[in-house]
Amino acid sequence: TLSSERGDDIRRTSIRAIAQIFESSGGVLYTLDDSGQQLVPTASWPMRLEVHEALAPVAAYDELARLLGSRQWVIDLAEWAEVPERYENVGIPGFLRDLPRARIVAPLMQQQSLTGFVVLFEPPPPFELTYEDRDLLKTVGRHVATIVAQHAADLRLAESRQFEAYHRLTAFMMHDLKNSVAQLQLVVRNAERHRHNPAFIDDALATIANAVDRMNRLILQLRKTDSQSRMAPVELLPLVQRTISRCSDRAPVPELEPAPAADLRIRGQEDRLATAVEHVIRNAQDATREGGTVTVRVAAMDGTVRVEVRDTGPGMTPEFVRERLFRPFDSTKGAAGMGIGAHQVREYVRSLGGDVEVASRPGEGTRFTMMFPLWRDGARTDG
Repeated sequence: TLSSERGDDIRRTSIRAIAQIFESSGGVLYTLDDSGQQLVPTASWPMRLEVHEALAPVAAYDELARLLGSRQWVIDLAEWAEVPERYENVGIPGFLRDLPRARIVAPLMQQQSLTGFVVLFEPPPPFELTYEDRDLLKTVGRHVATIVAQHAADLRLAESRQFEAYHRLTAFMMHDLKNSVAQLQLVVRNAERHRHNPAFIDDALATIANAVDRMNRLILQLRKTDSQSRMAPVELLPLVQRTISRCSDRAPVPELEPAPAADLRIRGQEDRLATAVEHVIRNAQDATREGGTVTVRVAAMDGTVRVEVRDTGPGMTPEFVRERLFRPFDSTKGAAGMGIGAHQVREYVRSLGGDVEVASRPGEGTRFTMMFPLWRDGARTDG
């Protein structure tokens, strides 16, 4: 089954491959996320994952993950409900217990590490999970874990090759930008000496000088000299206000919700922070039609500073957010974009110890939240 399904998502195919052994009607697959800190639902068969709205991540240190990983036990949820002590009285998350027809939880192991688990729905009656069934599930689980891991490795390799091509492209971009900057600087110098219409020339000079400044910053970023910049405490609210001002050149004009007067400092690089916030606001503007709204909110919560950008655009499906939004070089803008902006924003925020959260539904707009550790008195507050 795994080798025959070339066009389908290998994760959904993996669920089907396991389910058909027991004539189960379907299941859900959980795998470790990129951080390795939690197991998240990544696929469902035969229904799409969006059908199971109540599903939630399971922490990698949760007692369920411990039992599956360290003991490599296969859990019969019906047996667990009647005799929980057979499973060391481990707690099963409510959203798994309430999953309709859920019956079996089986680990996916690579060597001695838990990389995920599969939840199978109730097979046709009469059904009893025997020791032979458990051994078979463990063996099949190891095979599926290898297949899924290979699929993920192939994706990472493809992305790595795309980044290599991107870096080669930026070398050519820097060369062209240097020439353009030199030409613009020459125009500025000549215009200052040969102006005829002062008002027009003054405006032209201001525009050209601004273009030169922006191109120089782009060159520095392409050279990655920003990695040499020192981290420093940054007042986030004034930075967001300045960014909103720059983004007010087009509709819908972003609006800043009233923010507390508290000291909302984080530690980072001001230019890169401004670029990240501007990218999120510009994306919200691109997604929102005339007459819609883009709202920005800055607030402190549980030791973090949150920058929240909300729009009334068309929204995104959960599948798009999960599978494509943060995938580099996967752009919905065609030739207008490289498709790396959201990926860069998330990776930079994570490099500062924060994270990104996206909430969106078709027809209901999008909320994009960047969360940073709060910085107080020269020390980071992790909450």
